[in-house]
Amino acid sequence: MSLLGYQETFPWAVAIKNHVLALSMPPWFADERTGAFRHQASLSASEVDTIVDWCLGGTPEGEPSDARDERAEARTAVEPDLVLPLPEEFVLEASRGEATHEADLETGLSRERFVSAIEFRPERADVIRSARVYLGAKPGSPVWSWIAGESVEAWPEGTGLRLPAHATLIVRVHYKKTWLDEGKEIRDRSAVGFYFSKGRSKSIESLVVAPGDEGIRLGKAVEVLSILPKVEARLDSLVAEAALPDGSVLPLIRLREPDPAWPRTYWFENPISLPKGSRVQVTVSSPGGAQALVLHVVGK
Repeated sequence: MSLLGYQETFPWAVAIKNHVLALSMPPWFADERTGAFRHQASLSASEVDTIVDWCLGGTPEGEPSDARDERAEARTAVEPDLVLPLPEEFVLEASRGEATHEADLETGLSRERFVSAIEFRPERADVIRSARVYLGAKPGSPVWSWIAGESVEAWPEGTGLRLPAHATLIVRVHYKKTWLDEGKEIRDRSAVGFYFSKGRSKSIESLVVAPGDEGIRLGKAVEVLSILPKVEARLDSLVAEAALPDGSVLPLIRLREPDPAWPRTYWFENPISLPKGSRVQVTVSSPGGAQALVLHVVGK
């Protein structure tokens, strides 16, 4: 649901209270004791109390003059250099409550470009839960993800995702109706926007690490910019750490009960330097089977 205005928000007061008290919203699964990430989306005890008091206290509107115009702020944002709509409209039938749609995007680029940021532009933001972008003709590891409510996040200056000339991208969009849309047909043709890097950029690589004792050994020194968990089933926990050549161990991220419905990318406040020869390992405690982790890195 949208939470941009009072009229859109107050009917959901009971659901908001229940999810906030259960610590399932906002969907932030990283343990604050491991790693420093941008835009940490967890709530403090005081913030939880404020929200619960509002939900139990008759959901007063407050002063309309104090409200920020989020829609106006979004409209004044810098436009992407390239906007690619989904090739055709997707229809979620009235009888279906949830679906994942996959579409190929032909970039039409005549030359190689580096992308500094990606923006998902949902046409039906009320029913779109998340989106992922994959590079290549067949989906492998996602290079970028978006969940409802996220704004544009740029990779560090001087880095970029390499898009070859005539590159093909795959976009996966997860739709889920609320009770307001039950029994209704939903039509959507969202778009993906790309911001091109200005000047030379270090190419961002995706390293996939599956759970297991071996992990992957780095053949060169890298800086880890962000982490995207590939969680396809509910987990009890997921832990990633780097065993450094000097014998020390550097924790990277610890996720508590990550939900596959919210494929969030975790962006480090500052890039994490890993020397050549480091071994990155992932451990899961889960009834749901093997998962994986995607590290977005650049060479040093």
